[in-house]
This record gives sequence, C-alpha cells and structure tokens, in this order.
Amino acid sequence: MGDMLLFTRDVLNLSLILHSPELNLSVNKLKALPRGMGAFNCMTVLDISTNQITEITRQIGYIRTLRELYASQNKIKDLPPELGELEKLERLVLNHNEIQYVPVELGQCHSLLQIDFSHNKINMIPPDLGRLPRIKMIKLANNPLDPELREVVVKRADKWVALQDYIISPEYDKKFFEYQRAEQADDSFEDLSEGEVGVIDD
Repeated sequence: MGDMLLFTRDVLNLSLILHSPELNLSVNKLKALPRGMGAFNCMTVLDISTNQITEITRQIGYIRTLRELYASQNKIKDLPPELGELEKLERLVLNHNEIQYVPVELGQCHSLLQIDFSHNKINMIPPDLGRLPRIKMIKLANNPLDPELREVVVKRADKWVALQDYIISPEYDKKFFEYQRAEQADDSFEDLSEGEVGVIDD
C-alpha cells in the first residue's frame, strides 16, 4: 500500500492527516472511527484492521475518493448503506468480523474488483454483487451460508464462476428477496421489543 501514513491512537491528529491519501489506523485498539471522517475527501486507502470497531460510520460515504478499505479482524456487525456511495472503491476487505447482513447498496459500487467477506456470519449476499461490471472475486469462506448457495459453490472446481452464475440467476433473486423480507420483518419486531411505540388493532 505504498507510503501509507501510520498513526497510533496516542498521536492521532485529524488536522495532520486530513489531506493524506493513505491512512493506516490498524492495531490501535480503536472502538470507533475518528469523528469527522467525512472530511477526508482526498483519501484513497484506509486501513482500520485489527481493532475493536463494532460499526463503520455512515460518514464513510462522503469519502468519494476511497479506492481500498481494509477493516478485517474487528467486531463489525453492521455495514452502512452509505458504502454504496463509494463509486471508486475497488477493494473491500472485511474478513474476520461479525457481519450478518450485506446492504444491497453495495451493488452500486461499480468499480469493485475484490470483496472479502470470509469468516463472518453471512447467510446470503445481494444478487447485484454478481452483476458488478469489474468484480473478479467475492470470498465467502467460513460463513453460515444458505445451504443451496454453499452446495452450488462446493460442487464446482471454479468456485468464483459457480458463485457468480448462481447469485445472478432468477432462482437466487427470488430467494434473496424472500430472505430480505424476512430480515426486515425481524428488524421491525426487534424495534417494537425495544420499547418503540406500535399500533395493534384489536
């Protein structure tokens, strides 16, 4: 990653790194990204690997120049839909996290070449990821994949071709739609269970 600017958490100073094209915040025991990340509008490479981060800020969508995002070995559970705003993103590395759901907006990142979702808790991925014009690889090893998706991939020698063929098929489109609807229903139920006001007809 070239001459990436490296900062430890003790000397992190946003005024110094605001205009740096490459930033390495890995191995710093960070629990969250620094505030004001949306102002890093010159950044092309961001490495936040090997920390204790639980979520990626929605402000990530403002870094339109970002080409590579490395966030492996954290505790990330949710991905913001704003990732879909990163039109220049080519590499997205999110292995060894706790991600369960991949936002459909990621299918808008038409520059993506490689995605690493290995070692997470993912069941299905959006079909549009297989339709990205430049995509060459999506790593899904060690995820609790949908049984049919896993079977299709395992049976073929060229696992990437098998994965791509299957996730762009009408069969998978329908299955993902049903999966997405079930996830949304679960989220609505969780919101009500956490005390939000709901209307129940007698």
